Amino acid sequence: MDEVRVRDRSLRAVPVMLMGLAMGLSACGGGSAVGGADLEGRTFVSTDVAGYELVEGTAVQVIFQSDRISVHAGCNTLNGGATWEGDVLRVAEPMAQTMMACGDDLSRQDDWLEAFLMSEPALRLDGSTLVLGDSTEGLTLEEQ
Repeated sequence: MDEVRVRDRSLRAVPVMLMGLAMGLSACGGGSAVGGADLEGRTFVSTDVAGYELVEGTAVQVIFQSDRISVHAGCNTLNGGATWEGDVLRVAEPMAQTMMACGDDLSRQDDWLEAFLMSEPALRLDGSTLVLGDSTEGLTLEEQ
């Protein structure tokens, strides 16, 4: 009889554990909503940069994929896991990147961009304009 009671209690715990697992997975499911807007599959290119002077002739491109972002600023492409729920962009460390032989100025720009993205910049979407960061250090981007 005791064995039946123990098994019965174990079985009652299964739905509770499954519900917790489902909630945890949905929380990890990648933030794809910013103010109710879905960014997945959208591409943005910088129109203004605060706190860093981009190398002449370059721009920052940000592509939002399912639970990931891909960015390019004139040399290497950086990729990483990301969430963007609410008003913060969170990029998982480390970001993978191509290893192109770039000049020092473009390599520094890639380093700045990666550090900026890892800083959990604020995120705001207004129509087709995306703002990452703030007026001290940030990017204003337009959807392409």
